[in-house]
Amino acid sequence: MFYASCAVNVLTEKDFKSIDSTDKLYADLLRTEYDFCLSHKSEILKKAQDVYKIGCNKNHWLNYTCCDFPLLENAYLEYITKKEIESSPLLCDVKIRN
Repeated sequence: MFYASCAVNVLTEKDFKSIDSTDKLYADLLRTEYDFCLSHKSEILKKAQDVYKIGCNKNHWLNYTCCDFPLLENAYLEYITKKEIESSPLLCDVKIRN
């Protein structure tokens, strides 16, 4: 099974109506791209799964053209864990007196 994960804080929900009121051309472009993605969702997901499998298979002849997904996933998990530890109020600004 294929999972796409990312930190929620890097995602931005687009309000097409708000964008339309300030930049109609950009709003039209976003709407066109969004409609395309919705109408081709299954093909996009299938291609993403295929690329992911190639990137995870060092023996595939196209592997050299892909990202090292396992390496990126591990780096992402380490980064998120580090950020969670740094932002934990229990671990920040603690001074121990002797």
